[in-house]
Amino acid sequence: MDYNINLWSTCIGTGFAVLVLDQLNAQRALHQLKKQLIREMSSSDNGLALRVLGELWDHDWVKDGSLQRAFLESQILNERY
Repeated sequence: MDYNINLWSTCIGTGFAVLVLDQLNAQRALHQLKKQLIREMSSSDNGLALRVLGELWDHDWVKDGSLQRAFLESQILNERY
């Protein structure tokens, strides 16, 4: 009887840990995607920049303030000089 209780509590604890780690991993992957897309926004390739902007809009990252500190001036500088 004690063995079954220990087995079930171990299974439940392991399952919970797997779910939490999976969720953290998904959040980390999304954060990395956001950083990559923001870096690609400064591309001199307008097609790439527009595609990236579309993805940022799809994730609502344009409205959440993610671009406030992004360095996007290189595109403007490349067009002026």
